[in-house]
Amino acid sequence: MKNKAFQILCIFCIILSLSNCSKEKNQNIIHVNKNAETLLENEFIIRGTTFSNNLNNAYIYKVESDTLSLLDTIVIKEKAFTYKGIAKQPEFYAIKVDASDINYKFLVDASEINMFLNTNLFLSSTSSNSEVQKVYASYRTAMDAFYYKERELFLKYKSPQTASKRTSIFNVDLENLQAEKIAFVKQFIETNYDSEFIPFVLKENYHSFSPESLRKLHDTLSKNIQKLPSVKLLNERILKQEKQDL
Repeated sequence: MKNKAFQILCIFCIILSLSNCSKEKNQNIIHVNKNAETLLENEFIIRGTTFSNNLNNAYIYKVESDTLSLLDTIVIKEKAFTYKGIAKQPEFYAIKVDASDINYKFLVDASEINMFLNTNLFLSSTSSNSEVQKVYASYRTAMDAFYYKERELFLKYKSPQTASKRTSIFNVDLENLQAEKIAFVKQFIETNYDSEFIPFVLKENYHSFSPESLRKLHDTLSKNIQKLPSVKLLNERILKQEKQDL
């Protein structure tokens, strides 16, 4: 009886030992794979997923002066795809799928970017742990909120019952909302003065500020951000306006 118990114990120890070896081997494989995906300097990777079986090809574009330049065509396999590239500084890219003309615009920087592709591209989303992407996400959330507030105003004064009030009250409400938005953008720039995403915020809201306000905002930026080509170009435009106002 004792010999039988001893034999069972030995078999159990052997199985446990083999199991531990297998786990260690798997952990080593995972570790090697993780190291193999380490990004190079200025490199980014987009990991795309979708729940749809109907999406076959993804087209990656770079957004340049509001025009799209095709970079690559990617086959979507088993509802997933990956795309690698180089981004020395943050840039906007866009993606289209199959024969659709609709595109989803997103920010790219030197990081790992997770993308969910919805069959309705407008509902797609991206996420990344980089600081630039976090600043971008918070800005987009705020801008979306202002967009919905503005949309609610138009719907509120669209009905015949409010048509007579639209010219006066609607304009006042809209002006107040725009003032609120401008105040937010100003504070956002001042708070994130060292973020490489701020040049995009300045470009998008350039016409909302006077030359004097633009000068103050420019001067609040860190020296590193002021050295960026897009900010240097912005500074030249501010200088040109300042000369015209003399």
